[in-house]
Amino acid sequence: MSSRGFDEMDRMFEQMDQLFARMRSRLAESEFGPAIPEMRWGRSVAVDVVDDEDTLLVVADLPGYEPDEIDVSIRGTVLHIAAEHEPTEEHGGRHRSVSERVTVPAELDHDEIVASYRNGVLEICLPYSTEHEDAHHIDID
Repeated sequence: MSSRGFDEMDRMFEQMDQLFARMRSRLAESEFGPAIPEMRWGRSVAVDVVDDEDTLLVVADLPGYEPDEIDVSIRGTVLHIAAEHEPTEEHGGRHRSVSERVTVPAELDHDEIVASYRNGVLEICLPYSTEHEDAHHIDID
């Protein structure tokens, strides 16, 4: 097969990836999205969540990505992990992207969240907040 044939196949795979990404996005935003959080699509991230008394540890497998190609954000109670690789002229390859959302507890200390990435494994340590109070005194006038 000529390189032109491979280029055409790469273009078709990229178009399919984009189509499936749009479908996943539309489903997640639909009325059915919240009802099927355990559904896994072909391009999701393998994620383990370990919960102990002090912290929530999220471990995600992201082999083949560089640290600057990975984005981690938290909004409300949703941790979003996304990685995207753009091919370069020097290294070639094709466009790849993956993403995953993990529901996390609301009582986290956002200022103390730490993430590290080594050997294709992303670790995010989310410590629980110690500033929540069980009771609050209210003065009466």
